[in-house]
Amino acid sequence: MTDTLLDESLDWVASRFNAVVEQPDGDTLLYNSFMGAFARVPAVDSDSLRRALHDGISGIPAGILAELCLHGFFVPDGTDEKSRLDGLCRDEQLALLDRLQLVLLPNEQCNFRCKYCSQTFARKKMKREVIEGVVALVSRRAPSLSKLSVGWFGGEPLTAPEIIDEVAERLRAIARAHGIAYSSSMTTNGYLLTEPVARMLLKNEVRSYQITLDGQRV
Repeated sequence: MTDTLLDESLDWVASRFNAVVEQPDGDTLLYNSFMGAFARVPAVDSDSLRRALHDGISGIPAGILAELCLHGFFVPDGTDEKSRLDGLCRDEQLALLDRLQLVLLPNEQCNFRCKYCSQTFARKKMKREVIEGVVALVSRRAPSLSKLSVGWFGGEPLTAPEIIDEVAERLRAIARAHGIAYSSSMTTNGYLLTEPVARMLLKNEVRSYQITLDGQRV
């Protein structure tokens, strides 16, 4: 592949997705956002690199040039990189059509009032029409889904365990009926995580928790 990249019959130009940062020590850092690639070119080759970025490959040591071409910093002249990006975005969007990730707030109220919290606590428990709307959404999307992920948030979600239990049970039933992989997580302060509540959550596949523990400033 290296021999092909260095074929003199090919004209290589700098990718439109390059970001270039010159370091105080003379080295040059490159980042290509399309490939997600990083490179560090030593100071001794930085002048050649800068010329190549503006005028096409010239004077860069073969080993460095091969790596830069391989990782997308240089592309064949005439490459339509925008079309490549558009195609990649379409592919990723299509790949996500069979997945649904929900973040549900059973209660926007909280039993704590941490000063740094960004929540406004403007609403209270999830209303019946919202519950039915969530279930209807999942039911409508179910035939095309392979994965369903539910995150419980708030306020403090455990101030409304009855809502979690009902909604989770109904969503899990839909997932079972359509062969959908179901997973669930929760962000909670943990204060109301009693044994009965924990058993209810375990039954409803809530297996991942983010719990914040606050202490005195030091």
